[in-house]
Amino acid sequence: MRKNKLKPIIIFLSCICLISSCANRNGYDFLIILKNRTGHKITGLTISYEKTTKEISVPDIPPESTVKVKIKPTEDFGENSMYLNYKDNNGKIHREILLGYFEKGYKALIHVDISNMNIQGVIKMKVKADLNFY
Repeated sequence: MRKNKLKPIIIFLSCICLISSCANRNGYDFLIILKNRTGHKITGLTISYEKTTKEISVPDIPPESTVKVKIKPTEDFGENSMYLNYKDNNGKIHREILLGYFEKGYKALIHVDISNMNIQGVIKMKVKADLNFY
């Protein structure tokens, strides 16, 4: 009789373990989707955050196209911020905030909508981040 009572509990706990182990099988913590709505090819973008050993290169984005960048930080850090970096045509470095605050273990889906690039190469963009705490 005692085994019959334990069986549903064991099945329930096994299901919980299985679900939690599958929760982040996607292999990344941050998915950044960059949409180029301009008539220009966007090049030279990088992504950085504190404690990165090097900046993460973003592939060139053709006009009216989308690129996805997946990031799984391996560095040891606490509080952090994430940035999109680029140089304009005059060599001035621009740094746009992708995620103002995150810690190890956070997950986020970040949408970057690039709507314009002027003659100096300055990019106009909107950033929307959906942050999850796991």
